[in-house]
Amino acid sequence: MPVLLLLGGLAIFLARRSEAAAVHRLTSWAQIGYGLGKICLLAIPLQEPIDLVQNAEPAAISSKAVWLVCIIRTLQLFLLTTGTFDIITSARALLGLCTQEMHHAPARSSSFQSLWSRWLPSFQTSRFASPWQSLPCLLLIATLSLLARASWAGAGVWILIQALFLYLESLRGKSLWAPLPLPIQVACNLVVQVVSQVLLISPTWDTVVFHGNLMFQTSAPSLYSLFLDKRLTTPWLQTHVALAMISVLALPRLNSLLALPLKTWKVTGIIIAGLSFFLSFRQTEVVPDALRQLAQWPVSYFWEEGNARVHQGYEGWLFDKKELNVRTQQRPSPRLGDQLPDWVETQEKAGTQVIVIPLPAKLAMHPEQFLRAEYFTPAQPLSLKPKLDQLTQAGATVLDPAKLLWDRKSKRPSYYASDSHWTFETMKEVASMLAKHLRQHHAELCGQDTPLISATILERETTGDLAHALLPLNPSSLFPPETAQLVSIKGLMPDARSPVLVAGGKALEVFENAELSFGNDAGEPQHSGFATQLAVLMGRSVSVASETDLDSLQKKALGKKLLILLIEADDL
Repeated sequence: MPVLLLLGGLAIFLARRSEAAAVHRLTSWAQIGYGLGKICLLAIPLQEPIDLVQNAEPAAISSKAVWLVCIIRTLQLFLLTTGTFDIITSARALLGLCTQEMHHAPARSSSFQSLWSRWLPSFQTSRFASPWQSLPCLLLIATLSLLARASWAGAGVWILIQALFLYLESLRGKSLWAPLPLPIQVACNLVVQVVSQVLLISPTWDTVVFHGNLMFQTSAPSLYSLFLDKRLTTPWLQTHVALAMISVLALPRLNSLLALPLKTWKVTGIIIAGLSFFLSFRQTEVVPDALRQLAQWPVSYFWEEGNARVHQGYEGWLFDKKELNVRTQQRPSPRLGDQLPDWVETQEKAGTQVIVIPLPAKLAMHPEQFLRAEYFTPAQPLSLKPKLDQLTQAGATVLDPAKLLWDRKSKRPSYYASDSHWTFETMKEVASMLAKHLRQHHAELCGQDTPLISATILERETTGDLAHALLPLNPSSLFPPETAQLVSIKGLMPDARSPVLVAGGKALEVFENAELSFGNDAGEPQHSGFATQLAVLMGRSVSVASETDLDSLQKKALGKKLLILLIEADDL
């Protein structure tokens, strides 16, 4: 938004009156539509891959990713500036103020002097060829990049490089690429702009150097770099990049198109204006669900693309984008995994033994539904193993179910395809693994007699919560409902006096809380969750805390002999 506000204000300030005849209103509305299309349909969606690389873990960045983002940023700058100028000049025309054209197809320039003079002619300091007349344009691009998190050092070096090429060109008196054929001159000009963008996409000088070296190196890809490359090359983004290239490089000047007697281009521009507003509803939760679903459905159906929260994988599988971010993006600090070892050590000193169960994420257990490849182990976060080692050193017992669930994956999935929760069978497997450990190492906390219980089979069908986040009104139109057969058990209700405390988040509440997936219309607890299954296997009731906030757990753990902590492995 700051970039658009700056460009809009600058366009109004630099607009120059034209003595030409007033422009037809239909032409003005069409030009506004093309401007909105450049910004809303192309430039803004292209920001996502730029953000992914700017915030990426170093281990997840590849040469391919850097090159792709440099190309995208070059296209985005052309689209943002020319799109904003198109809107401003057309809006002025609707007010009766005829304005000169503010750009002249700059991407098709064969020299640096031509590039900057055609990008924003009104911003030139002189009518005569001079290496300094384009300095305001260079400062503008550098300022826009600073607003988009470029480093000051990178922006400064970029200006110096552009000024050097302009100076060398002025000494020569013609393009640096002459006497090469014109198409090759244009290509060389664009290549220089693309390569130099590495200075404007990196938030610090260290990352400038890192990205610059990476552009011209070849190294074996890692799992995390393949994941990031996959996120950067979805069909939806590839379509945007292709359309951006056509708009920047191949589309004739708008004034030439809209001056044709045919109304086709004018009508197309007006349609694009409506489409720009319509597709923006897809990422905006403040609009009615009906509009969001109407905008999202064709994107999911034709491009298999999710939204800001949900990634759409293969065969109808949906993933929370938080799981993708954990594997490809730098994570904020401090986080739970940083605080937990010291907290565990405190609990151990107070006499409360801690068992930590890091639950593998859906993406960790089913990475082949995100990226087709042959996997031999779960796709866990890069930092998980060091965190588990720290917990062990702090005195906690770590029971990692990832290998157990991975070995049984060929028999049944660990998660539902369109839901974020683990399956009922997976939950029982983890509960059985934990109960076996407790009977071996904490037999005094387990019951010796068989408790009297009442079991009931519950059939549940629900649309996955991820599918609902994608298509809020009718997710079953693309994603079939998930079914589960639950075992509801009465007779071992949670007991706050129990020496065993089981704490966790959604993994603990699912199948228990009626408001979550696989709940019931009556809104009553179903007694099918993890704590209930564990209590049956232990032969005694347990105390339950449905949160992982360490401060509140500190109070609830007082006087307990054993604390069982279910934590999402991605949170570590």
